[in-house]
Amino acid sequence: LDTEAYFTYGHAVAIKESFRHFKNPIYYYQLDYQSDWSWSVPLGDSKRHYGVCHADDLQYFFPIREVKEPLKVYSEQDYKMVDILTNLWSNFAATG
Repeated sequence: LDTEAYFTYGHAVAIKESFRHFKNPIYYYQLDYQSDWSWSVPLGDSKRHYGVCHADDLQYFFPIREVKEPLKVYSEQDYKMVDILTNLWSNFAATG
């Protein structure tokens, strides 16, 4: 997915410029976990591995999966990722 490169590059430039101009801390994370729920699966070519897609992390917070495939369930690893990301964002909201 070519658009992923545009998102990644744009984020890198924004972070670099923010470090130059602001003293506040910057929090950044990169999701590397790809499940069968990744948007790169239905949007990509089944013969290639595209990796994690932009906004894949949102599926662990919101019921997007129920819209995509209502009868399909998360794997045990997917539920672990739900816990990890929920804790990450909860801690960020609580402590900054």
